[in-house]
Parts: sequence; C-alpha cells; structure tokens
Amino acid sequence: MAENINIGQYNIPTFLNSTTKIVASTAILYFLISKLSLFIFVTEINILPFFPAIGFAIATTLLLGRKVILGVAIGCLLFSISLYLSDFQNATTFKELIKPLALCIVRPIIASINVFLVSYLTKLWCKNKYPFDNEKNVIFFALASLLGTFVSVSTGFITLTIIPYFSLDNFILIWSNKLRGNVLGAIIFTPFVLSWLLRTKEFTGWSAVKKMEAFILIIFTLFTTIYIFETHANNESILFFFLIWAACRFGMKIITLVSLVITIISIYCTSHQMCGFTFIGWNKDFFMLQLFLFVNMVSVLFLKSILEQKENEENKLKITEQDLDLEKNILKATVESPKEVSIFSLNTNLNYLSFNSAHSKYMKNEYGVEIKIGDNHIDLIPRRSRKEEIISIFNNVLKGNTYSAEEKDSTGAYWNVAKSPIKNEEGKIIGATTIVTNVTELKLKEMQLEKNNISLNQRIKELRCLYDISEIISNKALSKPKKLEASVQIIPKALQFPEIANCRIQMCEEEFFSANYQQNDWTLKQNIFVNGEEYGFIEIGYYNAKELKKETIFLEEEIKLLEALSDILSRSMERKLAKEKLLKSEETYRILFENVQDVFFKTSIRTGEILDVSPSCSTFNGITREELIGQSMSIIYSDKNQMQLMLQKIITEQKVIDHNNEITINGKLFYVSINAKIIFDSNGEPEFAIGSFRNITERRLMEEKLKISEAKFRSIFENFEDVYFRTTMDGTVLDVSPSFEKNFHKPCSFALDNSVFDLYYDNQDRESLLQKLKKDGQVRDCDIRFRDGNEKILFFSVNARLIYDENGEPIYIEKSMRNVNDRIAFQKELLTKNRQLEFQNTELEQFAYIASHDLQEPLITVIHCIQMLQEELNENLDEDQKQYLQFINSSTARMQLLVKGLLDYSRIGKERKNNCIDCNEIVANVLTDMDVILKKSNAFIECENLPVIEGYTTEIRQLFQNIISNANKYQKKDRQPKIKIAAVKEENNWLFSIQDNGIGIEEQDKDKIFVIFKRLHNHNEYQGIGIGLSLCKKIVEHHNGKIWVESNYNKGSTFKWTLPVELN
Repeated sequence: MAENINIGQYNIPTFLNSTTKIVASTAILYFLISKLSLFIFVTEINILPFFPAIGFAIATTLLLGRKVILGVAIGCLLFSISLYLSDFQNATTFKELIKPLALCIVRPIIASINVFLVSYLTKLWCKNKYPFDNEKNVIFFALASLLGTFVSVSTGFITLTIIPYFSLDNFILIWSNKLRGNVLGAIIFTPFVLSWLLRTKEFTGWSAVKKMEAFILIIFTLFTTIYIFETHANNESILFFFLIWAACRFGMKIITLVSLVITIISIYCTSHQMCGFTFIGWNKDFFMLQLFLFVNMVSVLFLKSILEQKENEENKLKITEQDLDLEKNILKATVESPKEVSIFSLNTNLNYLSFNSAHSKYMKNEYGVEIKIGDNHIDLIPRRSRKEEIISIFNNVLKGNTYSAEEKDSTGAYWNVAKSPIKNEEGKIIGATTIVTNVTELKLKEMQLEKNNISLNQRIKELRCLYDISEIISNKALSKPKKLEASVQIIPKALQFPEIANCRIQMCEEEFFSANYQQNDWTLKQNIFVNGEEYGFIEIGYYNAKELKKETIFLEEEIKLLEALSDILSRSMERKLAKEKLLKSEETYRILFENVQDVFFKTSIRTGEILDVSPSCSTFNGITREELIGQSMSIIYSDKNQMQLMLQKIITEQKVIDHNNEITINGKLFYVSINAKIIFDSNGEPEFAIGSFRNITERRLMEEKLKISEAKFRSIFENFEDVYFRTTMDGTVLDVSPSFEKNFHKPCSFALDNSVFDLYYDNQDRESLLQKLKKDGQVRDCDIRFRDGNEKILFFSVNARLIYDENGEPIYIEKSMRNVNDRIAFQKELLTKNRQLEFQNTELEQFAYIASHDLQEPLITVIHCIQMLQEELNENLDEDQKQYLQFINSSTARMQLLVKGLLDYSRIGKERKNNCIDCNEIVANVLTDMDVILKKSNAFIECENLPVIEGYTTEIRQLFQNIISNANKYQKKDRQPKIKIAAVKEENNWLFSIQDNGIGIEEQDKDKIFVIFKRLHNHNEYQGIGIGLSLCKKIVEHHNGKIWVESNYNKGSTFKWTLPVELN
C-alpha cells in the first residue's frame, strides 16, 4: 500500500468541483443512506444498532475536507425531521413538541461533531487519508472512532439534559445504543467507502478460478450468516473464518463487502426477531452482537494490514535481490565488457556514477569531450534537440520503467541501447544504468540480405515489364496513343508496392494514366528526351503511403527501371520523329523549292549549262523554268567576263556568300546576291555549282537612298542649333556637334577628349543630372547651367540617355542641349507680372470686402427706417402703400443677402492655417445644423465613409453645407429628397461627389451655375441669391481642386470635385 494516499488516487466524480455541489451531494447521500438504515431499525425503542451514514460522512470528510460537514448536518436534519414527522403532527402541546424538536436539533450536532473528530484524529495520527495501510494506523483509526463518537454522543445527550420538558427516561440505555450504533457505522462503513473509491489493481488479472472463488465466498457468507442468525445456532464464530479467508486471498474491497454483508444480515435478523416488542435482555444481545462485529472488523483490518506489510517487505526484498544481481552483472560487465559494449550509470541528477572505457571513447569520438565521475551527462551533449530527447528518456526510466531501442549515430554505426533504473536497499530509485551494444555488423548484414532479396524480386518484375513494353512498342499495328495507354497500365505491376502504385506518361500535350491513378503521397519522375530536347515525362508514385519513409520508398532498381523505360520511349519517339522529319523535310524542300522567293539553281562547271532552276525564277521579268533549263548561263549575263569571273571565284573559293552580280533577263537589269558552293565528282574535280540568288535590286536602291540620307543627316548635324554631346561615363567628350562653337564661343577641339564636367556652372547640377541618369536611364527637359568661353552663364534644357553594352552596363552618355536663355528671361518676366497680378487681386479682394462691409450699414439703416414707418403709420397706410413698403423691405433684405454673399466670397482664401480634416465629422456637423430643414423635407441621406484630408476647416464645412443645402432645396414638391455623399481616391486626389434626385440642370446652364449672383429660377420658385455654387468653386480652386456637375434634367444632379490628398 502506498504511504501517501492523496485525493488523486481516489475515484472522485469530476462534477464535484465546487463547495456547493459537494455539500448538496453529501446531504442527499447522507439522507438516502440513513433512510436505508431504517430496514434494520428497532421501532419499539427507536434505536439504530448500525448507522452506516456516519461511516459515509467520515470517509467523504477524509477525502473532500471539512466542507462536507455542512452537508452532513443538512442531511442529518432532513433525516431527523422525516423520522419524527409523526410526533410533530400528533403534538398538541408545547411540551409534546419539545421532544421531537430537541432531537431534530441535537442529532445534526452529534453527527457533525462525530464526523469532525474522527476525521481530524485519523489524519492527525495516521498522517494520510487511508488509515488501513499498516497495523498501527488500524489501531489509531479504531481509537479515533471510539473517542470521537464518545465525545460527540455525550455532548449531544448532555445538551438534551438542559432542555426543559424533556424526559430522561432510559437515558443511559439510549446513550449507550446511540454510541454503539455510530461506532459500528464508523468502523465498518468507513473502510468500505474508502476501499471501493481507492484506485487499485485488486481485480486486475483475475483468473476464472479466482473470480469463482470470490463469488463462492460471498454466497457462503450470505447464506451462513442467514442460517446462524435465523436458527439461533449460536456458532457465530464461524463467520470469522470467512473474514480470514477474504483477508488472506483478496483485497480490502472484498473484505469490507463480506464484513458489510455479515453486519447487515446479523443486525436485521436480530432486530426483526423481536416481532415489534422488546424482550428482556435485548440490550445485552445487541451489545454482544455489536461487540462481535466491531472486534471482527478491527481484527480483520489488523490482519490484512500485517499481511500486506509482509507482502510489501517480501517484494522489496525480491526487488533488492534482483537489483543486487543486476548491479553485480553490470559491475562484471563493466570490468569485462568488450570494446563494442558501452556501459555507464547516472544518478537522478544525470551525473556519472560509473562508466567503462568503451563509453569514454564513444563520448570523445561523438562529442569531443573527456568525461570523469561526477560530470553531468547532459551538459556534455552540444545539440539541444538531442539533450531534450535524452532527458525525456531518462525521466521515464527514473519513474521505474525500462527503455530499449536501436539507434544510429553520426558515423552510420548502429547501437542497441538498454536503460534500466538503479534502486537502493529501500527500493528507492537512485539512478539509471545504460548498456549500449554495437550491432552495426549484424544490422548491415540484415539490411544487405533484405536489400538483395528485394532487389532480386524487383529485378524479375522489371525484366518482365521491359520485355512487355518492348513488345508493345515494336508492334507496328498499334498507334502511338495505344502503345502509351498499354504501357502505362503495365508499369505499376513492376514496382515494389503494386497495390498502391500508379503511373502517368505525358508526351507533348497528351497524358496517359494507369487505371488506379489518384493523388500520390510520393512520386518519382523521369523526363523523356528526344534528340536532346525534353519531350515529356514518365511518373510513378504511391498513394495512401504517408507512413512509408522517403529514403526507402523508391528502390535503386525502380529508379533504374524508370530510366530504362524513359530510354525505350525516347528511342522509339526518336525513330518515329526521324521518319516524320525526313518526310516533312522532303515536303518542306519541295514546298520551299516551289515557293521560296530566292531562285535555286544547279549549273555545270564544265559547260556552264543550267541544269535545274526553281519556279521562283518567274519573279525575274516573267521568265520560266523551261526557258532557262538547258541554256547556257550566258543567257542571263550581258557581260561574259563577269560570268567567267563569278564561276572562277566559286571554283577557287569553293563557296561564295553574298556575292553581288548584275544579270539581264529579257532585257531588264537586276542586281542579285549569289550564295553557291562546288559539288565535286568522284575524282575530286569540280562538277556542279549549286546555290541560290536573291533579287537585291530594291536593296541596292535603298542603299543608294541611305547614302543620300546619311549625307543629309550629316548636313543637319553640322548645322542644327541644339548642341549634341557623346561622352564616356566619366565625362570625356567623344563627339560634339559643330553648334558647340556657336553656343559656347569655343572651338569643338576644346571639348573633344576633355571632360564635359568643366563646362558646368555648378557641380551640384552635374551630380543631380548623373544620379537621375543612373536611376532612370534617361533625363528629359532638365534645365542646367553652363559657362561659355567668356565665363557667362548659359541655361540649357538637357535631354540625355545612357547607352549600354551587350552585358547591360552603361558605357556612353548621349546629350542634346537646347539654349533656353530666352525662355529663362521670359519666365523671370512672367514671374514678375504674376506677382504684380497677385498684388492687384489682393487689392481687389480688399476692395470687395470693404465695399460689401460698408454697404451693410446703410442697408441696415434703410431696414430700420422701413420697420419704424410700418410700426408708426401702419393704421394710416392704404394697401398700396403697405405693398410698396413690403417691396422695399424684401428688396433691402435681398440686397443685404447679396452684400453678405459678396463679403463671404471675398473672405475665401483668407484662412491661413490648414488642418487635418475628418470629412465624416464635417458632414455630421452640417447634417446636425440642417436637422430641422431635412426633417421638414423628409430627406433621405446616405453617406459613405469619407477620408481625412488637409485643408481649411471653415471653407470645407461651407463647401459641404452649400451643396447639401442645394440638393435638398432644388427638389420637386411631390418627391422625397435622396442625397448620397461619397468619395473615392484617384492617384493623388480624392474625388468627392454629392448626388441628388432633384430637378436637375439643363445642358446649356451647367457653366452658368458657377457664376456669382447667377440664378436659373425666380425667387417665388426657389429662394436664394445665386452665390452658393460660386463660393464652392472658389473654395475648391483655393484647395488646388476642380469642381463640375453631371446632371440629367428632371432626374437629378451629381456635383463632383477633387481635392489633393496632401495640400501643398
């Protein structure tokens, strides 16, 4: 039995993971066990000779802790109420009620104290939760049960003595029976619960005979107990034999089960023989029975603990003897071990206890370290992954397990590794021993034998496969696809795992698959080459083979087979293609001969006779083959000497390429390029000249034109105004146009072979130009300053590019430079005028602001005067006068709006500080301001996610407010306004759009709407002064943007504008 039993060694239900569940479960089980106890309840005197609920409560408290006691108290209270329920119902006076009430209160107190004291004393004296592992703990548990029960029952009954109206008749009798019932419940039922919850291997490995023996023991115990107590045989001592039988042959589960059977039957028979009345001497009989059961249980527990302790000692002695023999063998092996056996021992910290010379040599060869006693084995191993593997293995061995495996080291040697724990005399593991045996020679022989067998079998299949495929390939009756289709079905049968093998062949665009082809886990592929070029491939593979190792999945024989099959298919295709190529070549030559533009000819060297000529001769002024064949070559040469010179050149050089001649056919002159060579007879004498001539008349004419063009280009080069340079990468001038002299006032010889860098006015310009050239390869319209011969500054617009060699490396720089002094001067003049214009615009804006601001005061005066006239003369005015005043009032109000609009217009662009603007927030604020108007028109607003831009907050808000307001205003009365606000990014700009379903704008009015104070509708139809969109236009242009409208008349408009991502 283990010394330190903990809760992890008990089968505790997993749902008992909280105090609430533990208390509730304990209360329910306590109540149910108590109710079951009523079957052996003596009703006449209301006593329980055996109360197993106390034993259950003690066991659960030992396992789950003191939180169980609350559940015990609740369960006992419920049981007490159910027990005395009739007394509560029949009570008519307080005095009659006090007795059951007092018992219902005292019984949970007795049970709680009893459980607490017994469990506490057991843990205190036994030091663990299973007090039956040795004879001393059995005695301690029995004493704890007696003492705890005595104190708890005495405490409860003393409490009853102080309760008024409570009868103390038979006090000692009831007290003693309560005490004995609880003690018997603790000493019998507590071992039963603990032993059956304890995880043991008591029933593991039982034979059929042992199972039958356990069954017979329980049946004999059952019937013997019934016989003894039903027939008053007075030979109860025989039951002790069954307990001894159980203790000697079985474990605690069977012992406690037998004891519980005897207890229940004996008490049941004894109590029910009273027939509902109490006979004289019943208390003595129960006491003797309880004493008999108590002594039996304690005795058998004591006996079992002695037997188990003896068995444990014998096992320890046996293990110690085995370990001693092992250590002797290890010591002997260490001293006498051969060189192939490496032996070493480590302690629990993996430090060396001993090792032989073979292991020392192995550690030096494998890891390059010298070892000594006390060194840590893990610290000597450099590879982290290897360390973790060794630590894991040793930790498993130090738990008492053995380890055996075959390993391969870095040199290719195979070792048989065996590890086992080392134990001291007390059976405690103090280290581990490792024996490593070199089995390389045996392993290699086994591997070679296996390889030879596999190779032989594979070779037979390969030869059969090659023979079958050769027969298929040589079968001329089969087409190429049929041959490949048949071959792909045969190949998988020649592989080492034909049941999971498949094959695929691809030739050009066609693919052929074996019948069982599917996605492979492993594949091997061999390309098929035809005449040195890849023509296709043949692929073999295995599916459902993930467990196979990569290094053994394809044998060397399979690789060679694949190569042989590829060679067979390659040679077959080469023969087929060669035949097809020959036929195609003949056809091609025939087509070429009949259709090529060049004229093929064959001429006799000796006679000069034209023996053959291609039909393309008709391109030469319509002459036919029939007219030329059999004629002398002189027929096409007007100059005979030229013909002789050409033939002599062919004979001398044996081959001529691009030899230019003039021929005349039917009176027309042609320039031709002749390619020809000599064919010798069997004696090595020139016999024929064969070749072709091409009409190059057009080319000759083009060459003449090219010469004229080059002369023209040279003239332009020498006379054009721009300056041309060609320099090396370090600036040395290789070529320069004559215009250099005119622009730089220096001769061209000054620049040639010198550095062009000397002409730059500013070295920074030069470096900037070179960096851009190296980055982009070219530069266009780059303004650079130079110095002329008089040290004056010249401005040139430079276009330059890099010239690269065949390796892609820059070798030259070509530049063309145009004198832009006049343009620079004009730009300076334009800049001055722009500044003047900006100043005038500023003055104009100030004037507009002042004018509009100053106009406000008289307008306000007029409005006030009209209001005063209306108030003072209202009753004295007739309708026409009131109408006149109303016209004046509305006109001045409109004038005030115009002045305010003019003032707002003049303020656009005055905001100096730009900010990061969240357009979503701007639109939300605008919609909040317009909430009343929008609700009135029942407008539907759809706004997509808008960007954050740089700009001027006030102006952007005014822009959105004006366009949204117009979209809501210019609507048909019977239509719900629908407004959609969106933005998308286009390169470096944001494109905003506000779309409505309003009245739209006619095509001819699209440009008018952005004109200040321009209105398209009268005031009665749509109110406004005609300045909103002109303000929007100015705001967008102030932000470097553009605004426009897209509209369908009577369907709606979309106002679009662009704003830059970054306001520069």
